[in-house]
Amino acid sequence: MLELEENYKIMEDELEQTARKEDIIKETKRRLEDLVEKRSRDENQWKEEKGGMGKKLEEMNAMINETELRMEKELEEKKEHMAEMEERYVSY
Repeated sequence: MLELEENYKIMEDELEQTARKEDIIKETKRRLEDLVEKRSRDENQWKEEKGGMGKKLEEMNAMINETELRMEKELEEKKEHMAEMEERYVSY
């Protein structure tokens, strides 16, 4: 009878250990799922930010190109004006 009680106690302890191990496994699995979800969110956010930066870079390039064209036009106008002024000066 004593041996039966000891075996019962051993089995009960093993069941408790198994239950604890199952809880640990469940918690680990939940944490892994959370990490996978977080990584996915971070990747999506990075892609959005990267896309946003791409648009910003395109806008900046467009502004630079517009400014460059405007400055070239102004330079041409100033050159023409200087040529006219030179002609007037020479004719006096």
